[in-house]
Amino acid sequence: MAIRRTFRGGIHPDDHKDFTSSLSVQDMPAPDRVVLPLRQHLGAPAKAVVQVGQRVAVGQVVGEATGFVSAPVHASIAGEVTAIAKYRHPGGFLAESVVIEARDAAPEGDESPWPPEPFRMPGASHDYGSMDAEHIRSLIRNAGIVGMGGAAFPTAVKLSPPKGKKVELLIINGAECEPFLTCDHRCMLEETDKIVHGVKILMRALGVSSAIIGIEDNKPDAIAVMTKAFAGVLGVTVATCKVKYPQGGEKQLIKALTGREVPPPPGLPLDVGIVVQNVGTAAKVADAVMDGITFYERTITLSGSQIAKPANVRVRLGTMLGDVLEFCGGLKADPAKVIMGGPMMGVSLSDLDVPVVKGTSGFLFFDGLAAAELEAGPCLRCGRCVDICPLRLRPAEIAQFIEAGDLDGAEAMHVRECMECGSCSYICPANRWLVQLFRIAKAKLNERKK
Repeated sequence: MAIRRTFRGGIHPDDHKDFTSSLSVQDMPAPDRVVLPLRQHLGAPAKAVVQVGQRVAVGQVVGEATGFVSAPVHASIAGEVTAIAKYRHPGGFLAESVVIEARDAAPEGDESPWPPEPFRMPGASHDYGSMDAEHIRSLIRNAGIVGMGGAAFPTAVKLSPPKGKKVELLIINGAECEPFLTCDHRCMLEETDKIVHGVKILMRALGVSSAIIGIEDNKPDAIAVMTKAFAGVLGVTVATCKVKYPQGGEKQLIKALTGREVPPPPGLPLDVGIVVQNVGTAAKVADAVMDGITFYERTITLSGSQIAKPANVRVRLGTMLGDVLEFCGGLKADPAKVIMGGPMMGVSLSDLDVPVVKGTSGFLFFDGLAAAELEAGPCLRCGRCVDICPLRLRPAEIAQFIEAGDLDGAEAMHVRECMECGSCSYICPANRWLVQLFRIAKAKLNERKK
């Protein structure tokens, strides 16, 4: 009998993955217009390297990285740069963006074939076993690959541990614990070979001989497919995890699979000799290192009670949400709430005029009943939030300090360690907005440090 691994705490929300878990990924045709924010990753935003009026090919760099913790941005359609200006980002802010519009032909007087062949990075090869680690990191960096599990941290940075930090183990995150989302599930079923190559490449870049792939047991088909695919790969184990939220959090997955505990912030998985990468990221790494393909498209899930045809769709980055919805048959009715990402840690959107970005795992559309906001009451001192907090914090007590205006007290109670998973708000019988309080407090503490 397989051991089902897990961590302390956590919750068990209905996963609602049956809407899309059995639906193969559809390829959406390239749109006529894309808006590419130059900030699609953690760290310094990219800087535009194209000009208005310039023609670009698919995969061509339009924004260059501006620091070590940064990532380039690439054209997702062939066309003409029509604007470089601030546009609404799905994260809720205005971001400098490159707008590209498709063109039917080359500029007048230019007899070059149109559209041009997609750009491919030089130096890529299927013979990655002969590449050194720096060459692999360079290809990943130049491809603009970032973590696809939501955080969008530049992948090449994770593969560049500082001196004194020895990496012993690679963990591949296939948990996908957020309700509704199934793009990682479909990736494991449909891009299995890419993931196998991606894991081997990541292991070579890190110089490790061991890797564990963690998958929740509500995906038995993915577990079976991945187990078979990695059966002949030395040092790689596929491990089954119990279905529990937030199993896909780095610290929780590390604890479940290895028993190791990542230190509190600024502690990182590197401090316990581990690097964690998402299954989708591994597939993108294979694209970049083997075929020179830059990161200009990704798979997202569209689900919820108000979408006409739930789907998993491969879309070009910069595609507007309205265009994706049209491809999926539109909405049944105006939604009461739209969320980018999952319902637990996603971002609520005020309208549909936003683009798909690198960190977009999906969009959810809910009616008034599903999105109803219950009136919050006083704390009942029941202790449920303490029991389920995966980081062993005391949410109710932290909230008391924040409501009293005592940020120092909240900081002393480790509010900065909160991962904002939303488990405490979910479990609270008084419907208190605990995670929202913690976000506000952390923002105020960060502002105070400036």
